[in-house]
Amino acid sequence: MDFVLGLPRTKIGRDSIFVVVDRFSKMAYFIPCHKCDDVSNVASLSVENLVKFHGIPQTIVSDRDPKFLSHFWKKLWGRLSTKLLFSTSCHPQTDGQTEVVNRTLGSMLRAVVHGKLASWEEHLPLVEFSYHRVIHRTIGMTPFEVVYGFNPLTPLDLTPLSQDFVLNLDGSKRAEAMKKLHEKVWFHLEHPGFKIRQITVVEELQVPSTRANHSSWVDLWTVGKAVDSNLKKLVQAWSTEGPTDRRFIDASWSSLRATKMDHRSIEGLSVMVLWFMSREIDFGIDLLPDTQPISIPPYRMAPTELKELKEQLKDLLEKGFIRPSQSPWGAPVLFVKKKDGSLRMCIDYRQLNRVTVKNKYPLPRIDDLFDQLQGASHFSKIDLRSGYHQVKVRECDIPKTAFRTRYGHYEFVVMSFGLTNAPAIFMDLMNRIFKPYLDSFVVVFIDDILIYSHSEEEHMGHLRVVLERLREEKLYAKYEKCEFWLKEVAFLGHVVLGDGIKVDPKKTDVIRNWPRPLTPSDIRSVLGLAGYYRRFVNGFSSIASPMTKLTQKKAKFEWTDECERSFQTLKDKLVSAPILSLPDGLEGFVVYCDASRVGLGCVLMQNGKVIAYASRQLKVHEKNYPTHDLELAAVVFALKIWRHYLYGVHVDVFTDHKSLQYVFTQKDLNLRQRRWLEFLKDYDMSVHYHP
Repeated sequence: MDFVLGLPRTKIGRDSIFVVVDRFSKMAYFIPCHKCDDVSNVASLSVENLVKFHGIPQTIVSDRDPKFLSHFWKKLWGRLSTKLLFSTSCHPQTDGQTEVVNRTLGSMLRAVVHGKLASWEEHLPLVEFSYHRVIHRTIGMTPFEVVYGFNPLTPLDLTPLSQDFVLNLDGSKRAEAMKKLHEKVWFHLEHPGFKIRQITVVEELQVPSTRANHSSWVDLWTVGKAVDSNLKKLVQAWSTEGPTDRRFIDASWSSLRATKMDHRSIEGLSVMVLWFMSREIDFGIDLLPDTQPISIPPYRMAPTELKELKEQLKDLLEKGFIRPSQSPWGAPVLFVKKKDGSLRMCIDYRQLNRVTVKNKYPLPRIDDLFDQLQGASHFSKIDLRSGYHQVKVRECDIPKTAFRTRYGHYEFVVMSFGLTNAPAIFMDLMNRIFKPYLDSFVVVFIDDILIYSHSEEEHMGHLRVVLERLREEKLYAKYEKCEFWLKEVAFLGHVVLGDGIKVDPKKTDVIRNWPRPLTPSDIRSVLGLAGYYRRFVNGFSSIASPMTKLTQKKAKFEWTDECERSFQTLKDKLVSAPILSLPDGLEGFVVYCDASRVGLGCVLMQNGKVIAYASRQLKVHEKNYPTHDLELAAVVFALKIWRHYLYGVHVDVFTDHKSLQYVFTQKDLNLRQRRWLEFLKDYDMSVHYHP
């Protein structure tokens, strides 16, 4: 046994190969795995891929990898009466077979990947089949000939056929055997909890069927022909009253390889298959070095919360989203109220998030998303149902998602809310799914999808494309939260209209009824919500300045009349915020700038319509600037904050400081002014005086 490490990460996150070679037959098994797999996962791979088909080995030869030297590994094989032998450095005679196979495996993979290094796992079954068909020097025959007595030409030759077929498999009989094989649906029983692979339907059942309401991730299958004779007994043993336990049934080719079955006809046997669609990405939790498992006792709950907890745990178990756990990790559970008054179960992953390596995948800027909507007049909004739960967690990271409750210890097999990297992973998935349509007619922000069009006919086609894409990817929407064929739509706290955007009235109602802040935390909450809409407020920083000072470190909290005026003015400005236009083309941009002893402010306009307001308070050193420098700083601030609009196009800048008209021709400049002048030369701009 040995590991091949350092391979490019595949789509599902595997980066290593577990190599096992039989000393007698030279039969080799190449099992893809994760480098981070612990010894229990390696043991599971051994049982699933080796012991299951060939029984318990008498001896195992391996190097001194920490996994093979662990107490668990030694005790496991000791209980099975298997002798463990370990190789030593510079002595290839002890484990030389595996090292030679590793080199051969590397050469074969390089020959088939053709530059697509991350696709090595897709070619691994072909490489393994080809390796077994080559004559081995030491035994003078192929591994297939040693094990099966003949050298197969195709995988069909390895199906469990009767002996007379094996001895008399000419061309006509082979064709007949293939035809019969395609007339059957073979199901193979897997150990509960193992990953399920894809089921390929070979024949439609010519019998009446019934429809039952069930979750989208649970399918009801009826077995028609050719099932294992032991399947009926096992399925009947699982048929109990109450919730159905997770049982996986698979019909992949690899599970049929070298498996002897007694095929009998069992008509009308119904079995339930739980599955999760294979995605391009899985969710992983990478921890900081030297991190130890963290476990926190459960929080106490009210009787109503305990009742809700029991129901939600039952629902998650039935859907297959969670499973019982024995993980050393454990996070507490709490409930928060939804808008409709119901309770949402949340896992407090704050301690886990502190030791998790952060995913740096960028979330889109809200302003950039709205800029795409210029000229659109028809909108539809789709909100996904259980979007996070459509992404699987890497097998080696499932124990880290464990949570503790009064009713047991559980862990998520799908991505859960509250994990620090969940938004980034799901945003990555959504961008991959809708990549051809982004910036054309689709806006995606995590699990919110906005479709926009310029006409009804165009919108019908766009909507059909998006819904078909969701169907292909097995993503489902909350119908009660979806809206279609709208002239204006509420999206991300804004209302989008045909001629611009405005603040969502639901948010302004909250702002209108906001009580006076009593602590610095209350002020931060007010400024956080108000700051989200600062582009709608002219002079936002100057208005909020008295409240901002109370949030500074070591500042005494004293609510003065000036703070009250600031608070009320800010509320009035947000409640009566104007409708802002969206940029239309690359021409006609105008910027108005101004400065005071409190802060800098500017307005961006196009074709006489306001696009955005911007402002900020003066820094400590800027309070000593002369008036000329403050006015010039306002111009620089405007060009920096709206660079994505103004760079590369002509812009007219208006200021109430007349001397700035001659800024490009002035000779006596200090170092700061020279630096700013070099920055201004990057823009095609004209400075005008506006009293």
